[in-house]
Amino acid sequence: MEIVIDERIELITVVQTLCNYWEELSVNFNCPLCQGKYRENVEKFFRKYKEHKIIKLYNILCNDINDISAFLSMALCYSNPPEMNTMADYEKNWGKINSTVFPYKEFIYELRQFYIDTEFKHFYENNQNEYQNILNSYGDKTELSVNIAIDYYGGNIRDYKIILSALLFGNFGIKVVTNNNEIKNYSIISPFGHKDNNYLFGSIETKKGFIWHEIGHLVINDLTSNFIMQFDLEKRQIPEIFVNNFYNNIETIINE
Repeated sequence: MEIVIDERIELITVVQTLCNYWEELSVNFNCPLCQGKYRENVEKFFRKYKEHKIIKLYNILCNDINDISAFLSMALCYSNPPEMNTMADYEKNWGKINSTVFPYKEFIYELRQFYIDTEFKHFYENNQNEYQNILNSYGDKTELSVNIAIDYYGGNIRDYKIILSALLFGNFGIKVVTNNNEIKNYSIISPFGHKDNNYLFGSIETKKGFIWHEIGHLVINDLTSNFIMQFDLEKRQIPEIFVNNFYNNIETIINE
């Protein structure tokens, strides 16, 4: 298991930050978004690119896609920028996200252009100290007892990475099946605050709880997908409280 900062996730979350996506989401949940030096660096460096084509395209697409992890998942289907070569079939992995009308190939093309036009590489290289601060704030992976969770869920989870990102809101468990039928397992974890130059991820027990939950998604989501058609979903009403929290379909509610 590794704990890393992933350039692909930083690239997509910078775009989302320029669109105020996570900020508006945190308001909907009535939970503050993590601030700190890194967010200040992002806003200072990229504010002149708020009219870039990728920003306009994202603002259009995000309103039609209710899965708040969709763009994070998409980024993990490609190699690191600037090449961003296809490593996994996005439609095969997330065809349920209305992929027939979702122009993800156009989006990736514009995302590459954003990387080049903004000289994102220099920003990423110049913020290595802040990325290390985020990693140091999270702490030692040996404290998380990840192997216990993996054994509990069946022991078949391999190539597992924890990706830390200080820009997004919430935590996500994502599994990607590559073109070579390799399985890549990720937990994307965000801090909930920033104080005294440290990013706040909570106590050891809090971090364990989040990680075990996201590891669970790597197994439970597949079980739900395999068996959910045994139920008459049309007769299932989704309570308004779930819809307001973006859990707007029965499958997502079961997974959670």
